[in-house]
Amino acid sequence: MWREAAASLADECPPTLTRFRWRVEEDERGELRGHAQLTRTEVQLGAQLRQLGVAGRWWHRRQVAELSRQLVAFRTRREWSQRRLTYLDAKLQVIEATTQARAAWITGAREVLARGVAAAQVLADREQHRHQDHQTLAAARPPTPPGEAR
Repeated sequence: MWREAAASLADECPPTLTRFRWRVEEDERGELRGHAQLTRTEVQLGAQLRQLGVAGRWWHRRQVAELSRQLVAFRTRREWSQRRLTYLDAKLQVIEATTQARAAWITGAREVLARGVAAAQVLADREQHRHQDHQTLAAARPPTPPGEAR
């Protein structure tokens, strides 16, 4: 019975997601680098627009339009990058929660198996004592005379 329980525990073990962790972390590092670059570029474009001032914006309308278009494009890309970072962070949280749940499950399974081993040892000891007691009783009986039935 305990062997069957151990086998069923092995079949029910939650899967490990740690093999995915390094890939998600690599994606996150790359996304963080890209996000930082987008943020720096967005700040630089905003500073260039502010430097033109009101009169400069009137005189350099094409340049202002191009800077504004670039600023909107970089802002949109940065927002997408932020969403992707949020998604990758959620993946890492799921992997961490699954790892913790698996560790807790393994601890519980280890306790069940330890109890099973202890119970099997107790049963084996009881069987051994019964066998020894039976042998002791058999040896303590007086021999049966020939021709008499036990």
